[in-house]
Amino acid sequence: MQKSDLEVIEKSIEFLEKGKSLKFCTIIDKKGASTRPLGSLFACSSYDEDEYFGFISSPLMDKAFVEILKQKEFSKDLEYYTYGNHLLPNTQGLNLPCCGYVKILIENLSPNEENISKQKEFLKLCKKRENFTKILDLKTKKTTFLKSVITAKSVEVMQNEISFAYQPVPRFLILGASLVSKYLVKMALELEFEVKICDTREVLISSWDYNAKVGGVDIEIINPRDFIKKYSDKNSIVLALAHDPSLDDEGLIEAFLNQAFYIGAIGSAKNTQKRLDRFRQRDDFKEEFLQKLNAPVGLEIFAKIPAQIAISIMAEVLKVLNSKKN
Repeated sequence: MQKSDLEVIEKSIEFLEKGKSLKFCTIIDKKGASTRPLGSLFACSSYDEDEYFGFISSPLMDKAFVEILKQKEFSKDLEYYTYGNHLLPNTQGLNLPCCGYVKILIENLSPNEENISKQKEFLKLCKKRENFTKILDLKTKKTTFLKSVITAKSVEVMQNEISFAYQPVPRFLILGASLVSKYLVKMALELEFEVKICDTREVLISSWDYNAKVGGVDIEIINPRDFIKKYSDKNSIVLALAHDPSLDDEGLIEAFLNQAFYIGAIGSAKNTQKRLDRFRQRDDFKEEFLQKLNAPVGLEIFAKIPAQIAISIMAEVLKVLNSKKN
């Protein structure tokens, strides 16, 4: 699941509570390159309005899709539509990559208590940051949710039902406000990850200019161990980027004790060895912790400047994340 999917669910609840019907769309199949993974969400007003939430492809193609939804009779509780290059037949350069298509399930949701309750349950499960499966019965049109159940496929279309396996939005937990951190935060937000960052050093906190006011993330002034305790779970990526043992080492030790999916630490091979030596002098350190540590963090692209270092870190994290999904 991505952050934009959470926004679609939140907006759908808003719409339904205002007494408005909407078309709730989910990607159930695709061919070729697609900008969204299976299970991704999109919604738009059932009325003659241009309001829509989420995205499937480019803004122009999504707008064309909304026009199709407004013009055609999609009156059944469940409908299907194949979104592809035919949406804009007379416009050059507005095609899905590789001449692909996206098959979409359209649920017509009317503003009743049952639909509002189901969407709220959907959102609650997403925010709990637990794995769950949404099952749509194609005969009864009823939706049920199974907690902590993940199937082999993110979307599975069967004769009588469709199942959607969802995992929480990956959460980046960054220790230290540095230039590398700034570039990494920008990339992570663009990739629709959740991002948290902490630091306790006043000089770096005061100079952090990529805050929430400009679309970035505010620094949390908190002890690194408390920061990791507060936010870490099995879908978290913990990155020690402070170049300061009082932040990096403490946060890493707590990450080892938690269920973080990925743990990485910046530094040269020499500084990494120094960190390991410090760890081995601690009473709360266990040698098996090192199996979880990626250090020096990042793919080897011989990066020397902050932006390139951030790219190498993100590339390695994405490689591990995507291999987990596949």
